[in-house]
Amino acid sequence: MPISLRLCWWHTGCICQATGANDRVRRRKAGVAEEVGFKTKPEVALEQLLWAYDSGLPRGFVLLDAGSGNNGELCTEITKLG
Repeated sequence: MPISLRLCWWHTGCICQATGANDRVRRRKAGVAEEVGFKTKPEVALEQLLWAYDSGLPRGFVLLDAGSGNNGELCTEITKLG
């Protein structure tokens, strides 16, 4: 049975767009906490994969879109997980 770990932006403590991360008025209006900062999609993906690994979830295949699949740092870190 395949299990999918999807990107859940509201649980990652990040803002998806760099422009929103630096706009104090938009952040305040949206109720975004000061400690929430910007992370790229590959950074969020790696953070979530590390969480799954550390939690002892069963390992399987990691499927990435072309943008993330071309990210050398992300692919290297995933490979290190085994």
